Amino acid sequence: TDKIRMFSFFNAYNERNKVIDYLSKMVEIGNSFGVKMCHENEKEVYGDTADRVQELMDSVKGLKFIYDPANFVQMDELADKTLSMFHSKVEYFHIKDSLYAGAIVPPGKGEAKIKQMLDDYKINGKKRMLPFVYKSTDNMMIQMLKQKELPFSTDEGSILIFNNETEKILLDLAKKT
Repeated sequence: TDKIRMFSFFNAYNERNKVIDYLSKMVEIGNSFGVKMCHENEKEVYGDTADRVQELMDSVKGLKFIYDPANFVQMDELADKTLSMFHSKVEYFHIKDSLYAGAIVPPGKGEAKIKQMLDDYKINGKKRMLPFVYKSTDNMMIQMLKQKELPFSTDEGSILIFNNETEKILLDLAKKT
């Protein structure tokens, strides 16, 4: 791969200079191997809010950005604000949705403006990646199946997460891309 997904540091809100220095070194090392270092906004890391993400983008030369709309929503950031700030600047988008109350929900069922994000995922004529994040997707699909009263595992513990219902959701999303 030519991209590595990374985060800024937990419990580092008072360590701005150290965060920028460490991220700069990581980007420099990645660049020396032809790898793009892509920062994802994540709850409770330095780059969790729109303002701090913008600060990192402005301060760390060569750092790429992954837009995770659910993580912004969980930080009480308005989806309209973050989309307008970052939509044209991202390396790729995560398909993950959330409610401001904190729950991860199926894409398009939350408050992260997934449809708006998907309607214009080409940036400067170039398509961007739209990955499902395994852990988040796994948890989201389990919650969705519970809400629909559909099984997500057998009594013996075998996983049924990718059943006909989840296949329909993924196929519907694929039609939009």
